[in-house]
Amino acid sequence: MHYSIGIHAALVLCLIASLASTGKARSAPAKQDLIDTSKYLNTDDVYRLAKSLKSSYPKLVDFYSAGKSVKIRELLVIKISNNVTNRDLGEPMFKYVANMHGDETIGRQLVIYLAQYLLNNYGKDDRVTKLVDTTEIHLMPSMNPDGFELAKEGRCNNPPGFGRENSNNVDLNRDFPSQWLDLATTDSGAMLEGRQPETAAVMTWIMANPFVLSGNLHGGSVVASYPFDDSKSHQPTGYYSAAPDDEVFKHLARTYANNHAFMASKTDCNGDNFPGGITNGAHWYDVPGGMEDFNYMFGSCFEVTFELSCCKYPTADHLQEEWDNNREALLAYMEQVHIGVKGIVRDSKDKVGLEGVRVGVRSVNHTVLTSKRGEYWRLLLPGNYTLYAELNGYKPHEELIEIKEGQPSVINILLERDAAGRELEGSAAVEVRGVPHQLPHGDTWSPSLPEHEGFTTPPDFRYHRYPELEATLKALVQRYPHLTKLYSVGQSVQGRELYVLEISDNPGQHEPGEPEFKYIGNMHGNEAVGRELLLLLGQYLLEGYGVSERLTALINTTRLHIMPSMNPDGFEVSQEGDYGGVQGRANANGFDLNRNFPDQYERTRFNSVQQPETLAVMQWSKQHKFVGSANLHGGTLVANFPWDNNELGRSGLYSPAPDDQTFRRLAKVYSYAHPTMHLGKPCSASDEVFPEGITNGARWYSVSGGMQDWMYIHTDCMELTLEVSCYKFPPATDLPRYWGANKLSLVSLIEQVHTGVHGFVQDHNNNPVGGATISVGGIDKTVTTAATGDYWRLLEPGPHTLTVRAPGYASSTKTVTVPHGYAVSLNFSLPLDDSPQWSSIEDFGLKANLAQTYLSNADLDSAMAELENSNPDLVEFLANDNDWSVRVRALRIRDPKADSGRLSRVVVLGGLYGSQSAGRELTLRLARHLTAGYKLQHKRVADILADVDVIIVPAVDRDGFDRQHPGECWTIPMDDARASPAVAPREEALQFLTQAYAKAHPTMLQKENPCHVFTRNAPSGVIHGSALGVYTHSLLDYASSVGIPAVAAHVSCCNYPDPGDLPRLWRENLPPLLGFLEAARQGNPQNNVAPSSPSFNGAGVPSLPKQPTHNSIPLTDILILANAGGSAGPGNKKDGEDNPNGANENIGFPSPGSDHTPLQPVTPPPSGDNGGGVPSNQGNASAGAQGNHDLFPPGTPAGAAASPPPQEFRPRRPAGTAISFAGSESRVRPVFVRPPVTHCPHHHNLVASVAGYEGNASLSVTVEPHEATAAKLVLMEGQAQVPHSAGPIASVSSGPTNARKFITNLADKLSASKAQSLVQKEGAPDAGGAPDAGGAPAFASLDAGALSHETWRYHTFYEMEDILKDLVDKHDHVASLHTIGRSSTSRPILALELYLPPAPPSGHVTLISTRSPKGVSAPHDPPSVLLLGGVRSQDVTSAEILLKLATHMVANHHEDPDINALLKAVRVFIVPSLAPDALDALPQETAAVTAAPVLGYGRRAAPSELCLDEHVKPSVNFDAIFDNHSDATVGDVLTWGRQQRLTLTAVVGGGAEGVTLPYAQQGRQMPPLDKLALWELGSRYSAVAGLPQQLDACWGAPLDRGVSAANELTDPHPGAFMDRWYSESISLPLTVHYGCCGAVQPQHLQQLWQQHSRALLNFAQASLATFNGYVVDSSNAPVAGAELYFDNTSFSVRSDTNGAFRRPVAPGAHTITVSAHGFFPTTVPVTVHGELETYTEGQHPPAGGEVGVTGHGGVPLVVVLQRDMRVWGVPRLTFVFAVGELPSVQCSGYTQRNIWDFSE
Repeated sequence: MHYSIGIHAALVLCLIASLASTGKARSAPAKQDLIDTSKYLNTDDVYRLAKSLKSSYPKLVDFYSAGKSVKIRELLVIKISNNVTNRDLGEPMFKYVANMHGDETIGRQLVIYLAQYLLNNYGKDDRVTKLVDTTEIHLMPSMNPDGFELAKEGRCNNPPGFGRENSNNVDLNRDFPSQWLDLATTDSGAMLEGRQPETAAVMTWIMANPFVLSGNLHGGSVVASYPFDDSKSHQPTGYYSAAPDDEVFKHLARTYANNHAFMASKTDCNGDNFPGGITNGAHWYDVPGGMEDFNYMFGSCFEVTFELSCCKYPTADHLQEEWDNNREALLAYMEQVHIGVKGIVRDSKDKVGLEGVRVGVRSVNHTVLTSKRGEYWRLLLPGNYTLYAELNGYKPHEELIEIKEGQPSVINILLERDAAGRELEGSAAVEVRGVPHQLPHGDTWSPSLPEHEGFTTPPDFRYHRYPELEATLKALVQRYPHLTKLYSVGQSVQGRELYVLEISDNPGQHEPGEPEFKYIGNMHGNEAVGRELLLLLGQYLLEGYGVSERLTALINTTRLHIMPSMNPDGFEVSQEGDYGGVQGRANANGFDLNRNFPDQYERTRFNSVQQPETLAVMQWSKQHKFVGSANLHGGTLVANFPWDNNELGRSGLYSPAPDDQTFRRLAKVYSYAHPTMHLGKPCSASDEVFPEGITNGARWYSVSGGMQDWMYIHTDCMELTLEVSCYKFPPATDLPRYWGANKLSLVSLIEQVHTGVHGFVQDHNNNPVGGATISVGGIDKTVTTAATGDYWRLLEPGPHTLTVRAPGYASSTKTVTVPHGYAVSLNFSLPLDDSPQWSSIEDFGLKANLAQTYLSNADLDSAMAELENSNPDLVEFLANDNDWSVRVRALRIRDPKADSGRLSRVVVLGGLYGSQSAGRELTLRLARHLTAGYKLQHKRVADILADVDVIIVPAVDRDGFDRQHPGECWTIPMDDARASPAVAPREEALQFLTQAYAKAHPTMLQKENPCHVFTRNAPSGVIHGSALGVYTHSLLDYASSVGIPAVAAHVSCCNYPDPGDLPRLWRENLPPLLGFLEAARQGNPQNNVAPSSPSFNGAGVPSLPKQPTHNSIPLTDILILANAGGSAGPGNKKDGEDNPNGANENIGFPSPGSDHTPLQPVTPPPSGDNGGGVPSNQGNASAGAQGNHDLFPPGTPAGAAASPPPQEFRPRRPAGTAISFAGSESRVRPVFVRPPVTHCPHHHNLVASVAGYEGNASLSVTVEPHEATAAKLVLMEGQAQVPHSAGPIASVSSGPTNARKFITNLADKLSASKAQSLVQKEGAPDAGGAPDAGGAPAFASLDAGALSHETWRYHTFYEMEDILKDLVDKHDHVASLHTIGRSSTSRPILALELYLPPAPPSGHVTLISTRSPKGVSAPHDPPSVLLLGGVRSQDVTSAEILLKLATHMVANHHEDPDINALLKAVRVFIVPSLAPDALDALPQETAAVTAAPVLGYGRRAAPSELCLDEHVKPSVNFDAIFDNHSDATVGDVLTWGRQQRLTLTAVVGGGAEGVTLPYAQQGRQMPPLDKLALWELGSRYSAVAGLPQQLDACWGAPLDRGVSAANELTDPHPGAFMDRWYSESISLPLTVHYGCCGAVQPQHLQQLWQQHSRALLNFAQASLATFNGYVVDSSNAPVAGAELYFDNTSFSVRSDTNGAFRRPVAPGAHTITVSAHGFFPTTVPVTVHGELETYTEGQHPPAGGEVGVTGHGGVPLVVVLQRDMRVWGVPRLTFVFAVGELPSVQCSGYTQRNIWDFSE
């Protein structure tokens, strides 16, 4: 009895188990299928299966890729047919596309099973055999392989970010073009712009293949959904949007639903109700951008979407059931491809299939297009129809047809040509390498379409592979031998010829005076439109010769060279239909040829070695005198002009070439001749806007190694890069439209070589001068003459000055006005060069002064030092003697026999701006001239040096001397354009000096300024600086304000003239320079101003005693003022150009006038020295005496009183003397120079007063021309009295004024100006300062003074490894070292772990939860923080910062209480570099540099000053981070990160200055929860580190409290480290950018360490302030591995072995979803209040607290999960009655198991 009961109980158990498993557990595979349905296949599995099927069924199956996903996974397609290599004519194409949503996986497996089913049953099952024999079947298992890899099995509805969308978070079934686009005007390429890679690939696949029927397999419901998927109104739901073929679509949908196991009768997913199992897509819900509508409207393909299961990603044990449910439906639907009508449309004469014929029926407003072979298929239901076919150039065709049930109708159509006719093929054939090519023959053909205009034979609108291209070119040469020549400039990597078709009325030779032009196409092999346009252009030009006046004239006057393909190898592997791919882009060696030319700014691995194609084009371009050129590309519509690059290598910066305006005009010629390019945004789906259809290359994006830049620099050729198609390799059907759009532009651009200037250069005997250079004033670009002496120079309309130079000839300069629209002829005849003869007569035969080159700074210093060495008594080289001469070098030339006290000091300054480079050469040549003349005792030179102390400063801005700016003419103060009147304080003296210079110059006093061609209305002669425009704080005005008469000679129209102009400029300026020095000799040297006793007359006016009280003691550092009550007038002054480093070096000098605060007095120098390193002038009194020397006009100036009115005595804060000259005013120190105005004797009265002395002194002097008059003023000692009636006195700047001190002041001002400019330019911390960092720990050890004495350098990898290992060896209680991966050279990637385990606790934390009455007692794992460097290989500085941080923390973990507390509470991981191989890349000679003060960070200096690397924005994909490590290595690092359960990650790197958060990928944004938390952390870091708060210092990108999303601060890019770290839930990361450089100079390392060390430690401590809690079961046992999702974000955290978790969370209300294996998921609401509290072991939170509330006064959250007690989906209570009867039982269909083991 008991036995029987036991048996029955066991049987009941088996029955219940089998019932419970219905639809859940795996069934036995159907025997006829022989298909394994036990599991899902991943991407690699599918590839292996496809490969296996092809191997097993080579005649039936093939596979290929339709494109790639975002993550570069292939979109694999399995093709099945009875003749898989060649589709039979008329055989329809069918496709299934599955897994469009990556988490909807049933369809993916079904198409895999379908492929196996068809192949397994072919030849065995008649139905299958017939289907395969009559249909070409294409099966795409996954359109979204990236999404599939993210999705999780068993989840019926994955949360956002887990597979539905692609890796860019885009729903692919919303990414297709809308059906509502105007198809007639839509470019097939433009539609693809902006699409996701998967979408673009499938669109291209659809448009390139004549698919007839398709199915799109989805999940989430059970229904067949047919078009349209959306409506024009986009009503969300309930709107029936019928397609024209609505009845056919309903038939197709019913076919699937009726053959499905239950779709037509049972649709109960989530309350769905679809009668008959079908629905109109828009009626269900509106889906704009769906794929099924795109198939119908753009691809001639009918498609229905099938939703196959309620659960999107059921477990694998459901797969067999789903296969059984859908197998019949899949087959039945495929058979519908054979309903309706099909046939071939042919030309009635030639019987050639016609492509692009529109075929339809009159009752339905929808047509299909014929294939390339003329095939069509039109799905129709049984009935009678009127079939029609239409094609331009043919008569329409109509006929009545009947469609019968169950059998397709075959209707072939012959189309007759219309009256114009259309000849498709000719008769003559040319055989090239075995490939026949039919030449078009025009005897019976005439144009019938717009794209035929201009042709006499039918244009061949198709793509020509290499043999066909070769044959076409040879055929053209055969037809037009008198106009053409075919030649090759070289071969490609694979040996294909680089053919060029020459077109000219005299082919094969250069005709003098005839310009040459070239076109190059197909440089990128997959950009194919240009290749075909150039073939068509050749045919068009040749057939138009003698027919079109325009084309005939063009060929008669131009030698044209056409290279259709520069990259024939790349083209051969490219694929028609490729929109934006890269297959075939590079040459056969994998090099992008448009990155392979030598670059003017940088040498990269892509352009360091030139490829065969590049070398061939370079050599070819130098052999011909090309004037113009264009390089045809594809991918957008724009005319792109140089430069393509800039010094920073940064995109988005306009980088103008010297001929920028001409390049812009040429680009506009092309864009405005194009029907849409000039509109600016021709590609409809693109967000790129190009105003007027043109762009500067670097402004668009920076390209290093581009061809157009090289052409312009190294040849005489001006080249454009033309992007001529939105689509790189569009279907051939688009070629007529592209030709029509570009034809006029191509011709118009060639015609531009006949604009500008052209002519011949000959010698005096009319012989051609080859190789002569032609330069244009103001444009730093020369061209050279051909061997025949002819030249061409494209220029903008207007006046220009051309200069021709040739070795052995004197240069010749002419001015010409270039007309609009055509060229002007300008010939030159060059005389022989007489410079040697002039030099021997006028310049002592100094050959160095005739040099046609600029000296570098080093050579300049050497030349100056050599002058001193050769003439030690005469010349002194002032260099490195003091502060100013370290920065500014000078020569002092004075006669050693002269009385230094009587010398006039004259500073000859080569120029403030490095860009004004002529002055540095002229001043050095002046030094040579004076030195040589003195040696020879040349009278004029000797007389000058007897009276003048000449100080020559060739250059101030030594770093930027070779930059260019437009030239200016000659100026004198006042520079203040608002001065009224605009008269300098010492006008007469300055006029005298300027006239002395200008009168000796050959052109300065001409009525018309020679520079007017550059600057319209440029003034000539002697002018005030204000006439040139307004700038402030100029040197001239400052010098005038402190008493130095200063003038500026503008000696060249161009600031940086051609080196060949230097001899001419020297000849022109030597006489003026000598004349200026002679003028400076005239004046009044006042040897002393001695003290005397003061006295006042009765009127309070001081008077001089007859005898001095003291014995003429000289007064030092006095100020000499004239007309004390006067004012120079307030206002700003004109400024010069900015220097190349951003600092305006003419800024920073104090402005004259009472409205400006004077500088503080300069401390008097020690006795015998004036502070500048130059000995003071010695008078005839005691040491320290100084002389006064002033230049002033002879006699009494016109209009001035013969003697000044009495002067009131006014004490000044700086001790000084006031001297009044009749009618003028000056403020100088005792040594002063004033020039005369006339050459006649002149009388002056002087009145002087000194602070601290009473009265004034007056003296009458007479000044003779070119003579110096000595005068002596004596003042009396006494207390100065200030009358209350004293009037205002002009504010006086007490700066130095003698020559040496003036240079010092100048250097200081320039330095300050530079620093200020850098602060402004680089964005130092914004006004108001950074936000308060709050109560951060002190970390007092960081303030140790010893740090400043350390030596800082870069460490090699092995040095770094030794340091880390030594730390661990000596401090193993706190430090441990881990290897987390290896580099490409197998170097270990090292992670240092720092942690001080706390002492054994006296008790555990007790956590209270109102969900459970019991307490929870468990230790809480400490938070862990990762500090990571070297993500980019150039960020080696980050390794040094982190290495120093590691050593500091270990060394101070006992002494520094804050570090000690941190390491007891947080596990800190420090990874100095993820790219250890890069640590050895820096030059070691720069390694050891002792720390020194540097510019404040954020004040970026030039790259040479701070950077060892280039400034590069972080844009490196993750896969390249580890120096091309294998995927396994990348996976190792990611795996390690997951294992550590990291709380926070800080990536330390360069390339910017600020803090960035994920994502770096364009268009992606973090969930608000994580964004707020990281933003707070980032802003605190930024505040502590003192980073910029509003603008990034390197790129000017906006910051919010120092923080930005990575895709806003850096170049947006996929695959960034932060993004992957975050998306894979490793930890919450941010990136700290320490500065513009990835590798700073070693001397700046300490500064960066001091800036960031405290911020890094505070960041680590922030991990304690995180939301934390526990996950437990109902018995309070910890639940390990529970996943917690906050606010439905994709970022999850997992509980540790103690059930504990922690996560940074911003304050506010949140929801947490918790799930764990074996437990029911639960959702918990929580509220975070303010700052988070944390509890460590040994501490207890406050008692009580509200459930789900944490924060101040709250408690860590405890989440209680309930166990899932079900077995096989059935509750466990079902099994309670089976109590121990049998130990085991065997049930049919199940494996043996213990019946008591109910565990899962």
